[in-house]
Amino acid sequence: MRNIAIFFCVLLLSLELCGFLSVSLASRLYFDRQKLNYIRQISPEELADFVSYNEIPGISWHKNVPEVRLDPNSPFIYDRIYTGYDYNKVSVMMVGDSYTYGVEINNDSTIASRIYQRTGITTVNLGLAGNGPDQAFLYAKKRLPDFPKTKVVVLNIMYENIHRMVNSYRFVYMSEAAHQAFYFKPYMKDGVLVPLDPAIFTSVSTMYDAASKAFATDYWAKPKAKFPYSLSLVKAITSHAFYVPLQMRWDKKNGHEYLSQYTNPELAENLLQLLDMFAAWAKDNHVTPVVMFLPMNKEDTTSPQVWIDH
Repeated sequence: MRNIAIFFCVLLLSLELCGFLSVSLASRLYFDRQKLNYIRQISPEELADFVSYNEIPGISWHKNVPEVRLDPNSPFIYDRIYTGYDYNKVSVMMVGDSYTYGVEINNDSTIASRIYQRTGITTVNLGLAGNGPDQAFLYAKKRLPDFPKTKVVVLNIMYENIHRMVNSYRFVYMSEAAHQAFYFKPYMKDGVLVPLDPAIFTSVSTMYDAASKAFATDYWAKPKAKFPYSLSLVKAITSHAFYVPLQMRWDKKNGHEYLSQYTNPELAENLLQLLDMFAAWAKDNHVTPVVMFLPMNKEDTTSPQVWIDH
């Protein structure tokens, strides 16, 4: 009996030591406290500036960038244009992320402009860098009244966007950039589109509280490193932030980097419910909804097909 007790004590101490060492040797497994410390240092003036320049509050975090999106002939001077574009003739609205917007390419090389060049159909480019499909859908709802001749609304979803859909705070999900500390967003959870609470931006204190909650509860949250460290390590390696990238690396070797993401029950159900909302809204507004899944690379061009087939 004594030997058994000693064995379990040694085992527990070994596990605790492994957990403790992981804090310093694999710190990226855990919540980065520096991010919350940065939020504490935000001044009321910086917060007020963000609120004042935010172009689409409640949906995204984008500010006006007239040097790129200026259209002097339209009341919507910040929509990205292209040669031949006429806002009065828009019959197709296209929403999505940076790929739709056309980051790093000129106005006449975007998806919307290519549609016009090949078909003569005037398509408005409403892509916004960093957006998920949840935000893109809400932006389509906001902008449809601006284009009364619209017949088709296209929701572009890059394969990776299924991850953004369940993220409530950009600073949790992927960014190390300090300015993204302001980037709270709507998100999907349990089949429900959870709206962005505008009260988050009431003060630095309310923003800090919202960030603390997101760092603890977001789909991509990482655990805090604390005693017992063995338990913290278990939480870390079972978090979405840890094992999802491992799944994707394995899938990538087999040519289907995002396959496990589109067969993940939780992600698949949230995507289904979001697109059901999109379809219902389109029907109510007498427009045709179209969803395009856009590959991230040439190697994986089929991962969403399993989700579509089911």
